[in-house]
Amino acid sequence: MEILAVRWGGQAGDCWEFWKVEPCCGEPANLPDALYCLACWSIPLINCVTAGKFFATSLDQQFGLINHCVPFIIPYLNFAAVVSTRHNYRTRYNVGHPIMDPLGLLGDLFMTSYCCICTCSQNLRASGGKEAWDWVPDLQEGSIEMMIEPCLLCRKDVSHTQANIFWIVEFACWYLLDRFQAFLPVPKKRNH
Repeated sequence: MEILAVRWGGQAGDCWEFWKVEPCCGEPANLPDALYCLACWSIPLINCVTAGKFFATSLDQQFGLINHCVPFIIPYLNFAAVVSTRHNYRTRYNVGHPIMDPLGLLGDLFMTSYCCICTCSQNLRASGGKEAWDWVPDLQEGSIEMMIEPCLLCRKDVSHTQANIFWIVEFACWYLLDRFQAFLPVPKKRNH
């Protein structure tokens, strides 16, 4: 189970504890904050900006539209950004394998593929509150940048070359897998 890192302890708790909505939906949890959270994470396009801000926070970077929002709009790259976000919060929490460890990345890939809602709720609890994903104050302050240098997928604790090579390989694997599915035979329906 260590490869999956499902038990983070502390405020993040266990992966399956999706009913724990604090601090994301207010502390203590309340209806207005919960509705605001729901709107930010479920309305199309707004959710891309919300996920982008959350991704930027996982990288300890200022929020930039191109760096952090565009990956959530582009197919395949959005999955890499979701896996990266989980990887960044998990390693910040010092749970499971260290940064860029292949087994830890494999666990992050598996958890975001098959347990995405539980994984995202765990990330939200680990982030420490709505400041991690709420981009509206940044908009009001005018602190949202168009692009931030350097453009990262993983936290700064790892070399850019190592991180970029990993994500290029992952992107290529997902792309080839998707293209390979087009060549698979479609099962014929049986007439009974």
